Amino acid sequence: PPLFVEHQVVSGVNVVVDGRGRPFGSLGAHSTRRRSFSGEELGFLQAAANVLAAAGRREQEERRREERVAVLGRLTPRERDVLLLLADGLDNRRIGERLGIGYTTVRGHVRGILSKFDARTKLEAVARANALGLLAGDAPGAT
Repeated sequence: PPLFVEHQVVSGVNVVVDGRGRPFGSLGAHSTRRRSFSGEELGFLQAAANVLAAAGRREQEERRREERVAVLGRLTPRERDVLLLLADGLDNRRIGERLGIGYTTVRGHVRGILSKFDARTKLEAVARANALGLLAGDAPGAT
C-alpha cells in the first residue's frame, strides 16, 4: 500500500479483530527494517486485538440496551401486548379476540407500533423488536 511505501515499511504482521462471527478488522505492527516477529509479539498483538473486540462488543451491547429502553418507554402496555401477539403470528382479528378489544382498536395499536419502530410492515416491526430482545415472555391472553 502507498502508506507503507511512503514510510518505508518492509516487515509487518497483522491479526484479526473478531466481530461476532466475522472479522471486524485487523490490528498490525510494522517495521522499517526486515525482521521476523516472535510468538510472544504475536501473542501480545492478538491480546490487544481481543481487548479492542471486547470493547466494541460492549459498545454495541450498550447501544442496543439504550435503544431497547427507549422503545420500551414509548410502547404502551397494550401495544406491547399486541406486539407479542403479532410475533406469535396472529392477525388483527385474532389479536382483538385474544385481548377482548375491537378490530379497529387493534389496527390503531398496530399503527402505533409501526410508527415507534419506524417500520413499514408488521413483520419489520416484529423483526426489530426481536433484534432488541423485546419478545421474551408469554403472549397476553393465552389460556
